[in-house]
Formats: sequence, structure tokens, C-alpha cells
Amino acid sequence: MRLRNAETGKLRRTLINDGYPVYSVAFSPDGKTLATGDFEGRVRLWDVDTGTPRRALTAPVNSVAFSPDGNTLTTASNDKTVRLWKVSTGRLRRTLFNHSRSVNSVAFGADRKTLATGSDDRTVRLWDVDTGKSYRTLTGRTSPVHSVAFSPDGKTLATGDFEGIVRLHNELMRSHPLGT
Repeated sequence: MRLRNAETGKLRRTLINDGYPVYSVAFSPDGKTLATGDFEGRVRLWDVDTGTPRRALTAPVNSVAFSPDGNTLTTASNDKTVRLWKVSTGRLRRTLFNHSRSVNSVAFGADRKTLATGSDDRTVRLWDVDTGKSYRTLTGRTSPVHSVAFSPDGKTLATGDFEGIVRLHNELMRSHPLGT
């Protein structure tokens, strides 16, 4: 893997991942840690400045995402689960179950309490991170959901599916059990 300066294109650092394909990458909010998820079911946390691995987690992985405060890393996987990891220790905090097929994408809301997941079961679920409960399911798609992302203010969720359709969902937080 190669880290490049986005403005100049200059190579910043090369990270060696034992030759396995990398499925997902995410920077921590402070930009000091890079999480990678690979074909072998490994998640690595890399020190961006030195290029050395800080920690390795064993988890089937399709997608990785940091919480806005950088304390939690989520992994989505083919085993129909989402795992929440404590970044500082590498310990599993919680496993979320409710999708009936592979989970392809995860994204944290700006409130740090909401997580969105997209799945091959053609649904998007919204989760309360503190309780681990799914509180809303977006249905009606005819193909798998491969991508989810919140707007910076947390008021809009974008979802992308296998058919190339992108949907914008507004005002989702109104139905959150914790409010906004």
C-alpha cells in the first residue's frame, strides 16, 4: 500500500501488508493511524508517520471505519456481523447481529452514537452504538447495499447499491431513540 500526499501526489510512505489484497482503509480522525482490512481477515492499525503496524486484529472484514473521536474502530464482515473494537487496546467491545447476509459497509454518524451499515440483504440498518441495538431498518432496495456515508453534520445518510443507485436519506436522526 502506498500513502501519497493528496496535493502533490508525492509518495509519502509504503506499507507492506504481506501481499494480501486490502479491501478497506480508513484514517483515524487525527490522521495518525491508518486501519486496513485485508483478504486474509486481518485488520491492522498502522502508524502513519513510521509505517509500522501498531496492532493487528483478527476479524473477517469488508469495511473499516473509525468513530469520530477515534476511540472505536468498526469492522463489517461476510459473517453478517459488525464488530466494535477499542482502538487503544485492540479488545472487542461489542458484536452487532441483525443482518441476514454479508455486511459491506459501515459509517459512524457525527454524534458518535449512531452507526449505519449496508448489507447484501438489501438493507441499511441504523444502530445505537451504546446499546448495540438496531433501531431503524431502511428497506425497499432490489440489490445489495455496498456503501454508506454520513454527511459531516450527521443529518443526511448516503447509500450506494450494486445497481449504481445512490440514495440520500435526510432527517434520520429524528427517529433515533437518544434524540439529537
